[in-house]
Amino acid sequence: AAGHPAVILRPSVVLGNSRDGYISALQGIHKVVVATLKNELPVLPADPGSTIDCIPLDVACRATGRVLRAGITSGEYWLTAGDAAPTLDSMVNDTILAVADELGLETTAPRLIPVEAVDRLLVPLMEGVMPRAVRLQFTAFSELMMMFQNEATLPSSMAEIGLDLPMSRQATLAAF
Repeated sequence: AAGHPAVILRPSVVLGNSRDGYISALQGIHKVVVATLKNELPVLPADPGSTIDCIPLDVACRATGRVLRAGITSGEYWLTAGDAAPTLDSMVNDTILAVADELGLETTAPRLIPVEAVDRLLVPLMEGVMPRAVRLQFTAFSELMMMFQNEATLPSSMAEIGLDLPMSRQATLAAF
């Protein structure tokens, strides 16, 4: 509105590097991974069929660099996996459990239950039974998952930017 050139880049959840998974600090989605690996998450308030749009850090950096080098000075660009975004079910039951197996951990996948069902059915049932600390942790995971899960595929501007990276569900899950 100030009349200055501006570009809006909208990255989805940024994961570790696509080559080795390195990330300088754990993000919110990693809390779900750690809790699952430690068997601290019997129920995950999330729809199993929802997608979790995420891209590797190096992909987000390359896309940003491409916009800068091209001299683009206006517009809105979605730095997302788009159609290559994996489902939450595949992230938990395929990827996290495979990592647990590689690490020799006996991990049980959490039950994935839509947030609405958790709020309407589980939370009221456990009101007087669940310790406050557990209830707060459960609420935190519920709020966290609301931020990450998508019912519809997010748009992606990767092809428009001219970033021809092989974005596939398998590559996205590997980076995760």
